[in-house]
Amino acid sequence: MRCTARNRSPWSLPVLLPCRPLVRVFAVAKSYPPWPGPARSFTASEIAQLPDPYVPPIAPGGYDRFVPVEITYLGRNCFRLKGRDGTVITDPCPPDSGFVIGKQTANIVTVSRRDDPGYSYTEAISGDHMVLDAPGEYDIGGILVTGIATKRSDGARNIVFICEIDGIRIGHLGLPGTIAFEELKDVDVLLLPVGGGNSLTPNQAADTMTRIEARIAIPMNYKVGGETLDLGPLESFLKETGSKAEPQPRLNVSRSGLPSDLTVMLLEPKLVN
Repeated sequence: MRCTARNRSPWSLPVLLPCRPLVRVFAVAKSYPPWPGPARSFTASEIAQLPDPYVPPIAPGGYDRFVPVEITYLGRNCFRLKGRDGTVITDPCPPDSGFVIGKQTANIVTVSRRDDPGYSYTEAISGDHMVLDAPGEYDIGGILVTGIATKRSDGARNIVFICEIDGIRIGHLGLPGTIAFEELKDVDVLLLPVGGGNSLTPNQAADTMTRIEARIAIPMNYKVGGETLDLGPLESFLKETGSKAEPQPRLNVSRSGLPSDLTVMLLEPKLVN
């Protein structure tokens, strides 16, 4: 599997949206990130000649800012991040964890703590995939991944991973003792531990979330269901943040659909019945 370094600046192209039943309207994507060439208007005759529905071409390495990335919480530190170009699984947890992640397929598996079997059960992932458990920059099938080494509270190494999928930058903190705030400043979605143990306490997690200033924060690694680790409950973190969010089965987020202010969102883990 090819793995190369890559420029992180994707392109965004004009997007035409059909509107029924009366008229057709169009929207031109803003220059975020910068795109090649100025925005332009289309005449009525040009719009009429477009296929219905119109699907704009995507430049190599670019993205459609209206296409969502699907984020599913499987349990503990494990998420499935599914985009147009592939799927990432983070920190897969074993069957005795109290969660059922099932047999998953992915292009990329990230492991923040390769010496901890509770967060590195890669046997759950089938198919042709690459396991990333070290710092570095990777381009795998159009998904950009950056691994950043940090120290855990016990002095061992933790890897923070930033995955850029379809224009969405998702930061997975692993179980850090220290935070790489500078590297995380442009993250859109933050996946952070909130249950204490060998990582962030609810108070530390709330402070970290505020300092990073992501658009969306999703808590992980807390006591729920049959979780076998000694962790604090999610409610302690929600009390610290004042959040009253309701759990959802999954989150679909696109570049155009990001909230303007930091928002805590809860996802339902896959618990053992």
